Amino acid sequence: MSEITTDEHNRQPATSAPVIVGVDDSSTAIRAAQWAAVVADARKAPLQLVHVAERDATVSASGQILDNARRAVLERWARTSSAPAPAISTVVLSGDPATRLLGLSTRACEVVVGSGCRATITRSMLGSVATTLAAASNCPLAVIRPPTSAAAAVGPVLVVVTATDSAVSPALSAAMRAAAERHCEVLVVTVTRPTARVATPRLEDHVEALLAEHERDFPTVRTRLVTYFGHARTAIEKFSATAQLVVTTRQRRQFWPLLSGATYSALQHTRCAVLVVPEQPSNPTTMERFRFRLSNRDLAAEQTID
Repeated sequence: MSEITTDEHNRQPATSAPVIVGVDDSSTAIRAAQWAAVVADARKAPLQLVHVAERDATVSASGQILDNARRAVLERWARTSSAPAPAISTVVLSGDPATRLLGLSTRACEVVVGSGCRATITRSMLGSVATTLAAASNCPLAVIRPPTSAAAAVGPVLVVVTATDSAVSPALSAAMRAAAERHCEVLVVTVTRPTARVATPRLEDHVEALLAEHERDFPTVRTRLVTYFGHARTAIEKFSATAQLVVTTRQRRQFWPLLSGATYSALQHTRCAVLVVPEQPSNPTTMERFRFRLSNRDLAAEQTID
């Protein structure tokens, strides 16, 4: 089953990669769709709502889920913005949700999914779809949680950096972009081991240089740089309590589908939204080429129906 419909209320030319959000009948999925609309508008990109139906689901039931999500996005947009809403399309697919969304991630600028409750150390509590996408998505993945405090709406975008991080620049770039989209500041926390008596100047100098470089692209975004003596996980837990988003990078080849390091800590030990930015591969792997072919097959089917 594969079906696509386009929102006639707001038809706009869509030439850039879409922001894709996985939608089900949960309230967190609605929040994810509303979050994705802000991203799509800031990037002048189309917003695509995708529902992956179960085997015995009817087209009408899936369509109702997508209609509800689209209506919620447009209603909130009308209350909060005087500008036109981004172009919205809806897609119904069948199969495994994680596999389908992984395939679509090859042609998206960002994928957004909801996670219904605070994660624990168990994979099932975060959600197998979110976990799989965080470990293997080809584009940045935003995992949206239910709001727990006012900080979820007005807090900073958080990046935690350690001396062993190999992809600081992509994380800072993504954080600056997210802060510009959400009109907030970026808080960068450099972590120094607990036994050290002073901060690591080389790490701080490196981060300050990268921030200065990215500030040229996002001049309206304010940044704060602080040093934390302790462990990265503790820093993420501590500073995420007042953040609206944590940005972390995922190494290209972790032990899929397992997660480790800052990505694991951000997903499993925070209450706020998390943006996982994958390292860009120099050459696609066999699995990545397979996902790209799967995405192109789905796209061809959608265009045929449309």
